Amino acid sequence: MAEIDFGTYHHSSLEESIKLRGLVKEKMNQVLDTLYPATQKINILDAGCGLGFMVSIAAKHFPYASITGIDIFNHDSLSGSSMEKALQNMKELGIDNRVVLINHNLLTPFTIETKFDLAMSNLVFHNLGKNRFRAYDNVIECLNGGAYFILIDLLPEQSIDMDYLRNSFSTVMEIPITGNGKWDLQLKVFQKI
Repeated sequence: MAEIDFGTYHHSSLEESIKLRGLVKEKMNQVLDTLYPATQKINILDAGCGLGFMVSIAAKHFPYASITGIDIFNHDSLSGSSMEKALQNMKELGIDNRVVLINHNLLTPFTIETKFDLAMSNLVFHNLGKNRFRAYDNVIECLNGGAYFILIDLLPEQSIDMDYLRNSFSTVMEIPITGNGKWDLQLKVFQKI
């Protein structure tokens, strides 16, 4: 199988993006092992799914999961992003039969009826600026009680985000992915209260 094209992150080269995805994948696999048994049928949301990188990790880890990816699919933060390319990636990965992609802005309340057991997001919320709190609320609203939210992002004002999220979640774990400075990538797992 040819290498799947998940795009290039802005402010990054293709090589740097691939390296970063490798680090994220390693940490995600460690984290997913602790949340649910791999054989459990769960509903997963990828908030800002881009070309399906996080969807691919979750689909491989949870072969019986149903996955919904939400994105606007046309933005500057990921090169070559389009719904058509994301759908092509799902087909090439052989997971298109259990993945639904929805063209929707995270800043607008979701209209899907499904409640999710796990939400995840990779390098999305920092791009939303102060509007990210509306997006957090929309993700929170669609989660079942006790559901998990995996947030992987560069949040220079982490304490503000953490305080906000602690209104709805308990913090399960925090894992650094790159470095230890203000703009370093962090993986955080929250559980809805």
